Amino acid sequence: MPKKKQENVEELKIRRPPRVGLVLGSATLISTVAAALASLGICYGLYLLFDEFWGGAPIYVWIAITPFLYFAVKWAFKLTLLCYAHFNIKPLEEGYHDFDMRDETVRKWVVNAALTSFTGVIVGTFPWGQPGIGARVFRAMGAKMGKNSIAAILGEPYMVEMGDNSTCGVSSILATHVIEGNKFYMAKIRIGNNVVVGGQSMIFPGVTIGDNSIIAAMSLVPKDTKIPPNTVWAGVPARQVGIVDKDGKIVKMETEELKRLGR
Repeated sequence: MPKKKQENVEELKIRRPPRVGLVLGSATLISTVAAALASLGICYGLYLLFDEFWGGAPIYVWIAITPFLYFAVKWAFKLTLLCYAHFNIKPLEEGYHDFDMRDETVRKWVVNAALTSFTGVIVGTFPWGQPGIGARVFRAMGAKMGKNSIAAILGEPYMVEMGDNSTCGVSSILATHVIEGNKFYMAKIRIGNNVVVGGQSMIFPGVTIGDNSIIAAMSLVPKDTKIPPNTVWAGVPARQVGIVDKDGKIVKMETEELKRLGR
């Protein structure tokens, strides 16, 4: 193919909108097929187990098995959708990008955002009200979360890393991207072990939180902030207000100490 013609083809590909509809349509179709197969499998299993089940079973038997059939079909759909998301979420390049659909990272982000949002709504971030199961949902969508770690809202789970025994409280948001004018900034958020992020806090892209640190409720941690281990931060924007001693107790710091540390 001549070079000029090849360039025109590449330009045409770039100008096409991200295939969000195709991705979500495929996810829905595949999950629906899985749910239908689960339903047929259950019915066929009942057919094999019970002689004359289909012809002579009283109505109360059908009423009794309906909830189980519904449960199996629903979760076959949800788990298939979750698997689809797991294998189709694309890794993104960290850093600044032009907020333009011709940028490959932005295009991938649009598709990822649609897929994670759709999956999160359908599957739920806290299935059955269990945060532990919610962590498994986030892991399936790319989050790296250690043992006993839970989070409330992860906009882009695949851009979040959490150590063991860390908690992000209710309505706290880990936002791994911001839009500044015509620039799009994407960076991972890294949280260490035994960290507590208070409820309704906002953590911006590129933030690193060291082990055993605490972010007070309703705080805002600006992008690219590096929070040392064993420290307590609070406010908008968040600043260091104390330390966590070796016994795990919070020690409030005086104004002079904070000034000396430049906080």
